[in-house]
Amino acid sequence: MDATLSLEAKKIIRLIVDDIVKGQVPTGLTAFSQLHDYVDANEYLIEAGLDYADDEDIRRCNMIVEEVSDWLYHHKTYRRRELRKPVI
Repeated sequence: MDATLSLEAKKIIRLIVDDIVKGQVPTGLTAFSQLHDYVDANEYLIEAGLDYADDEDIRRCNMIVEEVSDWLYHHKTYRRRELRKPVI
């Protein structure tokens, strides 16, 4: 995984990969917003320790969502078999 990703983005990606392996989320998604079709994607933000308390928190969440979306876009060809190996 890209060393420049924030810790929160890495946590969220691990959670997404876990859900892909479990079959709750399909492979091939290219944006964070697509996760909402399968799960409450905001839960990933909460589990990563992010908050929506004020404008600064919301800006931070948006930056993290952008990071995760970029990662999803560039790793959209993963298959479940490939995700069983550590990716982070």
